[in-house]
Amino acid sequence: MVSLQEILQQQQPDRNTSDQMQWCGKPAFTTKLLAATAYQLSLGNVAVDHLAPTVWMNIAPPKVELMVWLALLGRLNTKDMLVRKKIIPQECNLCTFCSLNDETCDHLLVQCSVVWQVWCNIGEGLGLRQMQQQQTFRQMYEWWLDKAKSIQNRCRKQMLLVSFFAVTWSIWNKRNLMVFQNQEFEHLIFCHKVRWRIALWVKKGKESMPYSIEDIVRHFTDIPVLFP
Repeated sequence: MVSLQEILQQQQPDRNTSDQMQWCGKPAFTTKLLAATAYQLSLGNVAVDHLAPTVWMNIAPPKVELMVWLALLGRLNTKDMLVRKKIIPQECNLCTFCSLNDETCDHLLVQCSVVWQVWCNIGEGLGLRQMQQQQTFRQMYEWWLDKAKSIQNRCRKQMLLVSFFAVTWSIWNKRNLMVFQNQEFEHLIFCHKVRWRIALWVKKGKESMPYSIEDIVRHFTDIPVLFP
């Protein structure tokens, strides 16, 4: 292995040039370059997660994409995680929504019957009929990506991708509000807020949407007709 001293000896400082940070010999860091570097490492028998890096689509606020990334890695601070960290006792490890199962990441975001009704509500509006409940959050994400890839209309494809992030973030955010502020969960009101979040993020996206935020929310169940 090359020592740090040997690396520094290969460099030729230039007093007339300002210092700059580089990543793999290039002046700018990009997640695409990071993923490519990780792929090269994987060819050397290094385990690399190829699914998690795909969340950096710039279609949702950075904190939302970060949250989904953490969820794909199983790193969210759910009650199950807090028990493993010895922060709360095992008897407190109950799902915030249904209070029937341990609050693991997969249960909280996909498996919980309360949460699954939200996915079905949004999915049906997007034209995803007969949705099948996935066993893990990663499987749900892969399934959703496959559905988006099969859509030709670019606006509808973007709306489908944005919706996954909006639903996931809304579930996690609502869970925290219920835990820390004792808020109640009301299915129809919650789903309506998710639709507003989807419309807001879609309108800020790179695809030019021909409808207003209000129109998208009002005609959410007509999305397959609006974007054939």
